[in-house]
Amino acid sequence: MHPESPRQLFDLYCSLREHFGFAPQWWPGTPDEIALTAILVQQCSWDVAWDAVLQLRESRLTTLAALAGAEEQHIHQAIRRVTFGPTKAKRLQQIAGLVLERGKTSFAELLNSASTTELRPWLLTLPGFGRETTDAVLLYAGNQHPVFVVDAYARRVFSRLDSLPLPDKALKPAGYEMLRTFVEQQVRSALPLYRQLEFPADVPLEVAIFRDLHAQLVELARHHCHRNRPRCQRQGAVGWPGYAICENHCLPEICGRCPLSETCDFPQDAE
Repeated sequence: MHPESPRQLFDLYCSLREHFGFAPQWWPGTPDEIALTAILVQQCSWDVAWDAVLQLRESRLTTLAALAGAEEQHIHQAIRRVTFGPTKAKRLQQIAGLVLERGKTSFAELLNSASTTELRPWLLTLPGFGRETTDAVLLYAGNQHPVFVVDAYARRVFSRLDSLPLPDKALKPAGYEMLRTFVEQQVRSALPLYRQLEFPADVPLEVAIFRDLHAQLVELARHHCHRNRPRCQRQGAVGWPGYAICENHCLPEICGRCPLSETCDFPQDAE
C-alpha cells in the first residue's frame, strides 16, 4: 500500500462530504426493504426500483413470509415497471423461501445471526445475488458487516483520479475483490482520521464510514462524474426523482463545479 494513500482517500471523502453533506439514512427502508431494493435495482434506475418497493409495501409484500406465501403474479404486478420483472418476481419469492428455510424470519435476523465471513459466501449462492448485491445487503441492511460496496459508479470515479495508486485491473468488473479490499484497507489504516468526524453513535464506525463513502461516490457520479459529458467545472445535475435526500444537492447557489475537479485526471474539456 502506498504510504500516503489512506490519507488521500480520507481527504477525498472529506471533500465529497463537504459538498453533499452527510445523510445517516441514505438508503431508505427496513432491512427487508433494503434487500428488496438491492435486487430490484439491478439493471434498473433507482427511482423505478424504489417505487416498486413502495408498491410491494402497499400490497403488504415486504416481509419474507408474505413474499414466500404470495402468488408470483401478485409480486410481478407490484414490481411490473422494473427491468426483467417476471424474473425478479420469481427471485424474490425464491430468496424469501431460502432465508426462511435457514430459520430466519427477516434479513435483520439473518444478518444478526453470523459473521461476515460466514454469511457472505451463503448470500452469494442466492438467486440474483452477485458480489455488489451481496455487499450492499450486508452493509446497509444490518449494522454488523463493514464491507465496501464496489459498483460502476465507484469504478468510474476512482478510474478518473490520479491521487490513488490503483492497478488498472482493480478498476474493471473482474477486479471487484481487489478494489473492495484496497478501499477497506485504506479506511482501516486511517481510522483515527475518520474518528474526528461525526458519525451515528448507534452504528459501528467502519460500517458508518463504508456506507457514507459508497453513498458519496454514488452522489458524485449522479451529479457530476457522468459517464459521458461529466460536469467538472460547472454546476452538477440537480435532484434525483423521488429521493428527498438528494433534492438540495448541486443547487445553483451552492454548486459551481465538481468537488474533486482539482484531483481528477479525466480530460475536463470533455464536458
